[in-house]
Amino acid sequence: LDAMDSEDERQGAQILIKAMSAPCMQVAENAGIEGAVVLSKVQSLCKENGFGWGWDAGAMEYTDLMERGVLDPAKVTINAVENSASVAGLVLTTECLVTEIPVEMSEEDKQKMFDQQSMAAGMGPGITQ
Repeated sequence: LDAMDSEDERQGAQILIKAMSAPCMQVAENAGIEGAVVLSKVQSLCKENGFGWGWDAGAMEYTDLMERGVLDPAKVTINAVENSASVAGLVLTTECLVTEIPVEMSEEDKQKMFDQQSMAAGMGPGITQ
């Protein structure tokens, strides 16, 4: 990142790094292990031992994945990179984002909304509350 000339390039690289880290974390989460911990360990193993080291979810251990024959489906990583690059491009060209502000609801309010939606669904077309 230090070799990059502009802040835009650094931000783009950060987005790519994060996108390429997501599949590793998701595999760990799917196996019931904390994804951030696994990612941190994999990154340190790759720095120490070089390319190919990772976490084998089937055996629940860190190993040389190439040697073991564990293959990463390239389509997952390619999609992650393409999607993150697409979002980055949109942010850079539009210079804005639209997000949804989450609404905090109590359990009682959630139950009321669920009950209202369930009742409206059972009344049939044309009947409203």
